[in-house]
Amino acid sequence: MRVADDIVGLVPLDQLAHPPVQTPDEAVRVGDPVTVTVTRLDRDRRRLTPSRTRAASDR
Repeated sequence: MRVADDIVGLVPLDQLAHPPVQTPDEAVRVGDPVTVTVTRLDRDRRRLTPSRTRAASDR
């Protein structure tokens, strides 16, 4: 997922859906809006790790 022009986030498969999926297309399609919680931030590499399952449990 692209957060901004120079910031990229990759949702790990085990954080994409509950129960976990084998491939991303089992849970989402390109262009689908998703709600995530940021679980890790690497400022030096300008990357973040988002979690869709954590966002769902936070609601």
